[in-house]
Amino acid sequence: MNTEMLKTAILEKYGSIRKCAQTLGIPPTTLQGAIENNRVGKMAVDTVILLCDDLNLDVKTFQT
Repeated sequence: MNTEMLKTAILEKYGSIRKCAQTLGIPPTTLQGAIENNRVGKMAVDTVILLCDDLNLDVKTFQT
C-alpha cells in the first residue's frame, strides 16, 4: 500500500490533509489517521474510491 503517494497527491492538490477531507466529506481524523498509520487499506472501500477518483489515482495502488 502506498500511503506516501496518497499523501503527496493530497498535499499537491489541497495543500493539507484536513482541507482534502473537508472538501470530500470525510472526517479529517479518519483520513489523517489512515495516512499516518499506513492503514488506508482499512478505510471503507467507498472512501478509498472517492479519494482515488478525486486525485486521479488507480484504486489498485492500495490493494493489500
